[in-house]
Amino acid sequence: MRKILQGGSILVASCCSLWCAAALAQAVTGNALEIKRPAADGSDNIEYQSQLGEVAPALAPGHVARYRITYANSQTATANRSSTVVSITNQSAGSCSTSVDWRIGFGGVACTTTLVLGPGQTGEHCSRALPGAVSICNATCAPNLTAFEGSAIVGAANVATCAPLAISARTYYTTGTADTAVAAATDAKVVRINASNVGD
Repeated sequence: MRKILQGGSILVASCCSLWCAAALAQAVTGNALEIKRPAADGSDNIEYQSQLGEVAPALAPGHVARYRITYANSQTATANRSSTVVSITNQSAGSCSTSVDWRIGFGGVACTTTLVLGPGQTGEHCSRALPGAVSICNATCAPNLTAFEGSAIVGAANVATCAPLAISARTYYTTGTADTAVAAATDAKVVRINASNVGD
């Protein structure tokens, strides 16, 4: 595994919009990912260690990857919080088992959520629990992803009838310890597996 170290930590060259003030630095130990945030006294306090442990297997058993969500973010450590929601609509005539792999940017799979959808049904996969006023979550990472940035892979049962899925994804940025208000929402690109989004 390649490591670019400075003072024992892999440095994050840039951070995303609302999270820049956190000044994150990451350190990798085996397959576990630690997020270090500077404490008020200037020292490094490890506030979060990934639920990874060993890298989890990709997708649910019997599923095949169908779409990639190019960006996902799920945070609770700062006043500006976030959660990513992936909506899947089953456009087939039969029931389909669906799954979402939540993939850490430079790591493995943080969790996999699964949901069976009947014909015409729409379900939401969430990186962490949200109040119903923001989004009804039908399948949620357990434990919740609370210091996560990466992407997601949408999978479905490996049968032709489960190919016609309609996908959308968005990240909600919320305030308050109970996500009481939505400050912003951004849509993510949805790209077919092994396809490019250049020029669309």
